[in-house]
Amino acid sequence: MKKKKKEINGKFVPLTLVMLKSEAWRQLSDRAVMLWTEMTMEFIRLKYNPKKDENQFAFSYGKVKERMSDKSFYRARKELVKGGFFDVVRHGGLEHKHTLFKVSSKWKSISILIKEKKDRKAQSEHDKTRNKTKVKVEKSNSSEFIDELID
Repeated sequence: MKKKKKEINGKFVPLTLVMLKSEAWRQLSDRAVMLWTEMTMEFIRLKYNPKKDENQFAFSYGKVKERMSDKSFYRARKELVKGGFFDVVRHGGLEHKHTLFKVSSKWKSISILIKEKKDRKAQSEHDKTRNKTKVKVEKSNSSEFIDELID
């Protein structure tokens, strides 16, 4: 008997397992994850609007001010850009225009760099521990040798 395929009604936010397991995603704060969801929903909403450029979208603090402070918003936004999830196309501000973003996949290469950095750090820690053990063994061997000479 064939299984019925489950249909997804309505729009959805694409959150792949690869992204969820990536080092870049794991580095994000809870606020950044929430903001990623909000920004991605805005991107998808605008993507299906034929009057808009589907590669970029505006997003401002006003869209999430009920859920986070402005300080949290700007910190989370910075995390998302630094983590490679969004690129800034145009900075807003003085011209009374919103900052324009586009979705980015740089998080994939950033995840590789984070993992390599963690691996190097772990290797360095391992080497330090190994060298300390080696020095202790050499010191204990030399002291035993000196003790044998004295006796």
